[in-house]
Amino acid sequence: MTLGECIYIVDDNEMTSQSLAFFCESLGYETKVWNDPEEFLETYPTLDKVGCIVLDVRMPKKKRVGSICGVKGTKK
Repeated sequence: MTLGECIYIVDDNEMTSQSLAFFCESLGYETKVWNDPEEFLETYPTLDKVGCIVLDVRMPKKKRVGSICGVKGTKK
């Protein structure tokens, strides 16, 4: 059973992101994981569920990570 909300996890460490996803799923949440912030930014406009973003702010591609903060204004 899922609660209807989705937790979007963006972290370059695959073990960390998968562990967090497993934990959130055990609480009943749906999760989607990206290990590359660029891929998340490309995919974001197509996401169809309301959710929250859990973001690792210390990723190697950090210059683009700052633009994730502007995701709120993206139109679908």
